[in-house]
Amino acid sequence: MRKFLFLLCLFPALYATSQYKVRFILNENTAIPHDSIYITGTFNNWDSTANNKYLMQPLGNRQYGITLDLPAGDMRYKFHRGSWLSVEKELDGNEVFDRNVKINSDTTLTARVDNWRDQLFVDKKLKLQRETSDTGRVKLLDAIARNYGFFSEFFNIDSAQYYAQETLKLYQEISASDETSLWEDLGSSREVLANLFSSLGNYPRALELRFENLRVAEKRNDPLYLADAFRSISNTYLSIKDYPNALRYARLSYTTLKSLPPDTEAYQHMKWLSDYQLAECFYGLNDLDSSLFYISQPVNGNLLTATSGMAFKSLLLGDIYRSKNQPDSAFRNYRNAIFYNASVYSAVVNGMSLLGISKLFRNAGQPDSAIAYARSAFSVYENNLSNLQSWGENKDAYVAEVVFTLSEMYKAGGQPDSAYKYLQMATVLKDSLYNNEKLRQFQVLDFNETARVQQLEQQERITAERYRNRIKIYGLIGGLVAFLVIAFVLYRNNRQKQQSNQELTEQKGKLEETLQELKSTQAQLIQSEKMAGLGELTAGIAHEIQNPLNFVNNFSEVNIEMVDELQAELRSGNMEEALAISNDIKDNSLKINHHGRRADSIVKGMLQHTRISTGQKELTDINTLCDEYFRLAYHGLRAKDKSFNATLKAEFENNLQLVNIVPQDIGRVILNLLNNAFYSVNVKSRQHIPGYEPTVTLSTKNTGKGVEIIVKDNGNGIPDDLIDKIFQPFFTTKPTGQGTGLGLSLSYDIVKAHGGDIKVRSTEALGTEFTVILNPGT
Repeated sequence: MRKFLFLLCLFPALYATSQYKVRFILNENTAIPHDSIYITGTFNNWDSTANNKYLMQPLGNRQYGITLDLPAGDMRYKFHRGSWLSVEKELDGNEVFDRNVKINSDTTLTARVDNWRDQLFVDKKLKLQRETSDTGRVKLLDAIARNYGFFSEFFNIDSAQYYAQETLKLYQEISASDETSLWEDLGSSREVLANLFSSLGNYPRALELRFENLRVAEKRNDPLYLADAFRSISNTYLSIKDYPNALRYARLSYTTLKSLPPDTEAYQHMKWLSDYQLAECFYGLNDLDSSLFYISQPVNGNLLTATSGMAFKSLLLGDIYRSKNQPDSAFRNYRNAIFYNASVYSAVVNGMSLLGISKLFRNAGQPDSAIAYARSAFSVYENNLSNLQSWGENKDAYVAEVVFTLSEMYKAGGQPDSAYKYLQMATVLKDSLYNNEKLRQFQVLDFNETARVQQLEQQERITAERYRNRIKIYGLIGGLVAFLVIAFVLYRNNRQKQQSNQELTEQKGKLEETLQELKSTQAQLIQSEKMAGLGELTAGIAHEIQNPLNFVNNFSEVNIEMVDELQAELRSGNMEEALAISNDIKDNSLKINHHGRRADSIVKGMLQHTRISTGQKELTDINTLCDEYFRLAYHGLRAKDKSFNATLKAEFENNLQLVNIVPQDIGRVILNLLNNAFYSVNVKSRQHIPGYEPTVTLSTKNTGKGVEIIVKDNGNGIPDDLIDKIFQPFFTTKPTGQGTGLGLSLSYDIVKAHGGDIKVRSTEALGTEFTVILNPGT
């Protein structure tokens, strides 16, 4: 019992830990902006109402977001604007596939919506008005043409034809450079037109457009579009019941698909279409077993395409089993076809299924039921013209088959008037569809295409043979040339080998000697730079010590005078005045002691910074270090040039964190940068520019990630063509004899050795700013 209670207590905890925060971000890529966008999916049982719990909040810039607590596992979702009538759609009007994700942690999912179901046309037409690029306009025109031409609820033959032709027309005005990005859209527009011509019974024109798509697909060498082009041509031959040619192109489509990776969604979808088409061709040729084999292959795709596929699959299975004289299986499949067709509704599926059931009743000797179902099929075709045309089907082709079947049934039932009426109607319809002129046009197109294919094959054979011959000739020539080149190289190398070895030995000795001299010279220059820096420090130290020594000397002289006064007062017996003088002497002695200690402190501090660096890092107060070297640098320059004056600005950030550095090394860096700054403003001050006040600013800053030391001057700056060279060894802008060119190079190496960085920013004639970046842990 206790174990049971423990499990009951544990279950909510386990459940709670499987909840994750999922942030959904949607980018609305439509022409018309919207305020109310909702998310739906398996997590809310596909709630399609305006439920504020799933209302996405605007994030700005046409972006919306919402965060939900969702359980771990697989999830599917999409977006809508308050109902399924305003659900998201692809730009071309197709259904947006459910987005499938697996939730196993807190995550952010980003998606984009290109169109909404209730604004398919108004939004794209508004985009079309705003679109300025020809490429974008072609894509939008093609998308609108497909919406009008392939969707029965929006089908408009005139609009579809207009936008498809506008697509092709605009393409003619676009440069060839854009052809690669547009050929799929152009192929789509040609297919729209072919679909329209097919629905109007103009099969030769439809076939001509599809042959054109085939030529483009061959030129692009794209297996997926090549397979689709073969399939479309096969469809046209099926429409006129030319089953041998239909089978020829269906097999080409099937073979082409084998070059695609079998695990891709595109392959799975096209594989099913190819299987179905082969099954249709074999059924038309009365090869029922082959037809049954291909139609029995699994239907792949999303829910919508799979449901549509099951509807057409069930219809063809019904026809096959009816032809095999298996009425029960046929009747069951016809019923299944009507059931699956309810969600996608194709008038072809419903009409053909009803006609198939009619033929089953006729074979079973039930003429009344047979005629009733045949008339129902006739009504389906008569009342769903747009639906038929959106599928690229011609109504007359299906009506002709129904009325011919009705004619036979009425004839068998002893109703010659009705039989004649429907026979005459069937004859007229078939003549309009399959007259001699159209058959001649088909034969011409087929002959031309066959001749084109044969010519291409012949050219390929000739090209391949020429290529093989060229390869053989080039191979022989190449081999001969290679042999001659190798022989010549070996001969030359053999003669020059000993001479080269001797020259190399001599050059090596000279190079080693030169290298040794360069190392010696470099060491002397570096030592000279260090000694120059030490001299500047010494001058600064002397100035710093001078102040407290002056105080010591002055107060000592005053004390000597006051001792004389004290002795005089003592001799006169004026004890009160003598006591007052002795107190003054004491105060002066304290001041002497204070300034003596101050001098001692300065000497110790300066020795600390001027002694030879041991390389030992220690936590250092950068503000104190900067303050000391600021004064040393300035007074060092003043000691050499009494006429030099400049405004010093110290801008140190309070509570600056300690940094782990070698103080002597970073001190040399600061001193060098300050010396350069003072030199720059000194040079500019001698130009006697009106209103110019030489200023050097030393500041520190805590960046959060580290500490910055900034040295800024308002001197002449560094020319743009020299700024990339200033850290190179021996490069200097100073006159000959005034600089070694090693100061900034050494400073750069010291900062890099500390794991930091040094940057420079300069504007010619306005000044320069150096920034030393040090990390706390360096």
